[in-house]
Amino acid sequence: MRSAKFFTILGFVLLASMSLLFVGCGSDDGPTTITGSLTNPDFVVVQDQVETIVDSTLDFVLTGMNSLSSISTDGIIIPNFYGPVFSDSDQVTIAYVGGWYVVNAVQQRSDFAFTVLDSVQFYINDEVSQNGVGADSMWYRHRWSYDVADTTVSYTKVDGHAGFDYRGLGVNQASINGSNDVVIHDQFVSVDSTVVRQFEFSTDVNNLLVNKGPSGWDHGCPNGGTISATATVTYTKDDAAQVVTNWNITMTFTDGTASITVSSGNVVWSYTKDVCIAIN
Repeated sequence: MRSAKFFTILGFVLLASMSLLFVGCGSDDGPTTITGSLTNPDFVVVQDQVETIVDSTLDFVLTGMNSLSSISTDGIIIPNFYGPVFSDSDQVTIAYVGGWYVVNAVQQRSDFAFTVLDSVQFYINDEVSQNGVGADSMWYRHRWSYDVADTTVSYTKVDGHAGFDYRGLGVNQASINGSNDVVIHDQFVSVDSTVVRQFEFSTDVNNLLVNKGPSGWDHGCPNGGTISATATVTYTKDDAAQVVTNWNITMTFTDGTASITVSSGNVVWSYTKDVCIAIN
């Protein structure tokens, strides 16, 4: 069973709760591009957020690829191998509708509700196949939300939607295109003030290339391709005017290493990060 998505949520919650996350780094446009310092305290916090975007997007891509092993030879989904099914779900429903396997899992507690709705469809030679064995293409759609009961105190609510199309599953290199969008609404209530932040992330996956490993498509480390993202952050303290900052992020992958560029206004930061070990 996999519960990686829940830990992804916790990662977003932790980052969303950081004080002055994006505020304080200028967003005024200027005629000259400025190279940002990688030790700048504002950027260091942003860098954590960027790498969370990378990790969560790759996790969703990998979960979609793992769906190939969740279908038995007779076309029946095996819940224990499917990503959204976590051990303490209160409700899990599985249906096959219009060529799509649809899995809905819910955790309902007194203080929060966590919902996952996933759909996956398999193709062989561009024809829908109920049996995932031998599929050369696959469409995967993932929706999830984390909601809270009490909005008078400090809280974080999250709503996410990812969708990926996989090609080349019949050969040794798959190509993935799609998107991963997340909205986080965060409120922090202290003795003397209330701070509200809303984070809107829009992420595009373009021709992400993954090589097939000895045990199949269970590695998910990109050999090439790009992930680009925009982030809009709205900050409000009590009755003061909103402060809005915008960020642009581009990640280019080469054998598991991401070359990352982050910009805000006319300030640009660039660095590399070893994300995973790619299979060549």
